[in-house]
Amino acid sequence: MTKDKPANHREWETHQRTEAIRATALRLFAERGYAGTTLEAVAAELGYTKQALYYYFKNKDALVRSLIQESLDGALSRMERILLASSSPRENLRELVDYYLEEHLQGRGFFHIFHHVESFMGQLLEDEDSLHLQATMGRFNHHVQGILERGIEQGVFRREDPLTLGGVVLALVSGVIQQASGPMLRNVPPEILRKTVIEIIMKGVCL
Repeated sequence: MTKDKPANHREWETHQRTEAIRATALRLFAERGYAGTTLEAVAAELGYTKQALYYYFKNKDALVRSLIQESLDGALSRMERILLASSSPRENLRELVDYYLEEHLQGRGFFHIFHHVESFMGQLLEDEDSLHLQATMGRFNHHVQGILERGIEQGVFRREDPLTLGGVVLALVSGVIQQASGPMLRNVPPEILRKTVIEIIMKGVCL
């Protein structure tokens, strides 16, 4: 998804500050967790007052919603490019898992953010202010389920319930991500870790 360029200097300045706030908030979520990160902490990191931060985000929920929406828009765009590049469910799944791991291990994107605000997601997705976010999430999940359903129908994936199969794949990837900084995996180069996880998942899913 291509972002519109700011039309003038003021819009450009607002855009730059908004991006800086999002980036700082994400770093603090990673370091302190969602509950341990406050608007005051984000403002202090940037040298802003809390009141100045209110100009951009009225509260922490609004900041997180903005962070997730922007990153999810990017994930949906990447997903659509993956589907356009190949009609093979096997290749689609490989690219999707690689993208998931790449985004998290490099500390950016929707999957990385999701792991740091997961406890907030249920509440967020029930919020009436999050209808656009819910719709975007629905489109992304629809694409994922479509990849699994096509693979099962074509006989290249295990004949399992698509939701169960998708849940198992997600659990495997999430487990690796949670252990990536632990003693057994912290010294494994990211490209080697990604390759190993992808091979294991593909061998487990594909016939």
